[in-house]
Amino acid sequence: PKKIEAVKVKYRNFTPRPYQEQAVETTLKYYDEGESGVAVCLGTGLGKTLVGTFGIDKWLQRGDEYRSMIIAHERQLIWQFAQEIEEYFGDPPRIEMASHQILPKENPLTIVASRQTLMERDVGDGETASRLFKFDPIKYKWLIILDEVHKWSLKLKTCKHIIEWFRRSEHNRILGLTATFGRKGKIGELIKICPKIAIDYPHYDP
Repeated sequence: PKKIEAVKVKYRNFTPRPYQEQAVETTLKYYDEGESGVAVCLGTGLGKTLVGTFGIDKWLQRGDEYRSMIIAHERQLIWQFAQEIEEYFGDPPRIEMASHQILPKENPLTIVASRQTLMERDVGDGETASRLFKFDPIKYKWLIILDEVHKWSLKLKTCKHIIEWFRRSEHNRILGLTATFGRKGKIGELIKICPKIAIDYPHYDP
């Protein structure tokens, strides 16, 4: 894939800690080398949400065709991420969850969505539907942030359709955030989504 030029960004009203900035820079480096998915493992309280927000900032500043979406599986985490983004950028992100719906004609830069809401559903007569149709995976270059990525697996119906939707383009990237990689049996599933690890902290020495 064509190398994407990195953009120097001054984080807005936040000063990232060295390990947070390194996590973002390493993630972008892997993306530029062609990796489709990168995981960031930071212990509780070490700023996973901020790392995701820093990553969104740098991603969006790469061009007008860049977009970002955070996907979480719990309502509390969705609103937590949305609040962090609003505090950082000064504007709230759009929400795709239950009764909160983005119209197909709308084109927000950043979206926070519920994994359950985006899941492909059976609508009868052998037909399926998903809200993902509103988010063009080809026209735009997406950074998809999977919160608590250790709970994601291509074996799960709630996950597979979403990941495959955005994998339609080689320009889209996944960032998996977690405080733990979980049991050893789940590592293989994680690697299928995020082949590279940008940082594993505190086991990682910055």
